Amino acid sequence: MTASQSAEAEALSAADGEFLDKTFPDIARAMGAESVRRLRETTCTGALPGDRSAAKNTSWIADAEVAVDSEDTAHKVADHIRTQAKKQGWTLAEDPADVDAEGNFAGSRLLGGKHDGQNMVMTVLLDEDRDGTLIVATVVRGICRDMPDGHEMVRSELDPQYGAVGDGYADTDSLEDFTGQPGPLPASTQTPAPTGPEGASPLERNRPHP
Repeated sequence: MTASQSAEAEALSAADGEFLDKTFPDIARAMGAESVRRLRETTCTGALPGDRSAAKNTSWIADAEVAVDSEDTAHKVADHIRTQAKKQGWTLAEDPADVDAEGNFAGSRLLGGKHDGQNMVMTVLLDEDRDGTLIVATVVRGICRDMPDGHEMVRSELDPQYGAVGDGYADTDSLEDFTGQPGPLPASTQTPAPTGPEGASPLERNRPHP
């Protein structure tokens, strides 16, 4: 990888993070969520945490989820996401294959999307928690890019693991940045702000992410 290719890859990765930081909170808000589960650069290599090779090939991921009281409400959540995502330039379809947003996910797919400008795909899923709670999750994933030697992955301040030390992530300015809790969603970019449908509610706990 040449110096110019390395610089371009890191610049594109940074742009992915900035796009998600700006737009994904309103997707989460349209679901009825009050925070995100993940908004971070992540490895595409399958390397274990702490392995230096983890940062050699990375992509950005964002996801949020809500509990719903019925499958009908789950489809209403998907409709709210569709309305918000269209404003952000996403092309969406009930069948993710129609917009090249296929992938390996657990659960029933309610909506798929592709954002050509950012090389990202979106999948909205309905699944059931261990205690029987119906969960709607929205997952956005960017493309994987080769990164230069010495690259350090980064997390959004909204990510529950922001500020955690190690595992290939860049250190922040203070050890006190890490709280283990998701950051509150920033102010919406719209007036009125998007909201979730009746019957959708924020989860009271952080579930383990896949």
